[in-house]
Amino acid sequence: MGAGLKAGWLWLSRGFGYFVGAPIPLSPRPGQGPPKWLQRAGKFRVALKATSASGDYTAMVDVQGRGDPGEVALCLALGQQEAPPGGGVLTPALALGSVLRERLVAAEGGEFTQFRVLAET
Repeated sequence: MGAGLKAGWLWLSRGFGYFVGAPIPLSPRPGQGPPKWLQRAGKFRVALKATSASGDYTAMVDVQGRGDPGEVALCLALGQQEAPPGGGVLTPALALGSVLRERLVAAEGGEFTQFRVLAET
């Protein structure tokens, strides 16, 4: 039964890709990334809440998007002069600031990412 479960898992993890173009690699090579069909089909949605250091201001934002336009890589390659100064291990949002947000909003004719303010206090 153990071998059957492993074979089933292998088929499920790779097999569905055959129906839409390419299998999902179990051990991708460096730089390979997911197949193109999976990049196009990907999407995300997250609600963020931020509070000022003083606690006087709070904002909630809904961020959603689809696909994978590679805007972080383009910001790193082309927008370093406009990125805020800093160092250390940073998230893309901290490292690239408003440059990344502007690129994400403009990507794919404005259809890649949407930012919507839910509440402000």
